[in-house]
Amino acid sequence: MDQTNQPDCGEQLDEAGSRENVPQNGTSETVKSPEPQKPEVTLKRLGGPFTGHTAKRKKKLFLYGNYDRYYGYRNNREAPKEDVRLPVFMEQRAFIEGKRMLDIGCNNGSLTLLIAEHCRPASVVGIDIDRNLIGAARNNLAVRQKACDSEALQNVQFRHINYVYADEELLECEKPQYDVIFCLSVTKWIQLNF
Repeated sequence: MDQTNQPDCGEQLDEAGSRENVPQNGTSETVKSPEPQKPEVTLKRLGGPFTGHTAKRKKKLFLYGNYDRYYGYRNNREAPKEDVRLPVFMEQRAFIEGKRMLDIGCNNGSLTLLIAEHCRPASVVGIDIDRNLIGAARNNLAVRQKACDSEALQNVQFRHINYVYADEELLECEKPQYDVIFCLSVTKWIQLNF
């Protein structure tokens, strides 16, 4: 036992390390040692990840709730280049072909690239708030471009963006940039981030 936990005269330590005062009248009163004080930190979130000590722990636990093998987990019975949603988009190809497309929450870009290859939008921008997933999407794009030499993938790009403005008034300045917007498998993660 170190010197800081030595009981003072008339005090004994219980099993939890609390000091038990033993007055002369024989009754005892347990007085808990004060908890160590943590510095008060106020985090103001305008979107994006937390900062500080919690960010390190959350990063290991998929910071935004999503993860890079999400599509593989979801489609574990299909071949890696297939997605059960793709035939539906191909049936609606007229709404996508030649249009400017945005994919919000594109994850690792797997489905975004399939839509670009099969439905031929004029341009495709995939965005995600997870920098690591955007890195994976860019890698997937580079691999696909080398493998298939398709013109359909020349106008595809992936960006690390959080599409939430700090001030709603900024929405008034926004001009239409896209004809088709996909936002697939995103709503289940919103409560974790906003």
